[in-house]
Amino acid sequence: MSLQLVKEIYTNKCHYHSLEQLERNNEINQHRIKELDHSIPNTNNEFDINQYFRMVENKRKLEDFRKLKKNWNGYSAEKIDDEIVDKCIKLITDSRLRYQPYIYPTGRNSIQFEYEKSDGSYLEIEFFKDKISLLYTDSFEFETEIGNVNLDNIIDLIDRFHGKC
Repeated sequence: MSLQLVKEIYTNKCHYHSLEQLERNNEINQHRIKELDHSIPNTNNEFDINQYFRMVENKRKLEDFRKLKKNWNGYSAEKIDDEIVDKCIKLITDSRLRYQPYIYPTGRNSIQFEYEKSDGSYLEIEFFKDKISLLYTDSFEFETEIGNVNLDNIIDLIDRFHGKC
């Protein structure tokens, strides 16, 4: 399955002139999604097309962060180090990652990943050149900060946050 087909699925889902065309395109897209399910691996044999498109968008954002110059925020922020961007891309493209984060650059030469659940629970992962910090707040406003997290453990932490361990 080619990336071109994935792009075609994504762009076609927004342009319909009639209900019949929408239904026909949905049938075609469902068939294509089944094909994609077999071509893009996941450790659980599951494929979530929305998460895949979020991953593509997150990767684009990270590449844009790489282009930010010194003082990009107007408050003397440093250029984000390529090593940080590479670390983040490695994580978001890992096939074991089932939940794509919201991603933001920070003025502290870091990149922040955020997850929030409907009950108010919040998980923040901040990537620096030499460390990864994690902040967790549960629905009862209990806050925990972990100073340095291993990159290999992050996917497990994200799964636990979403109740998938």
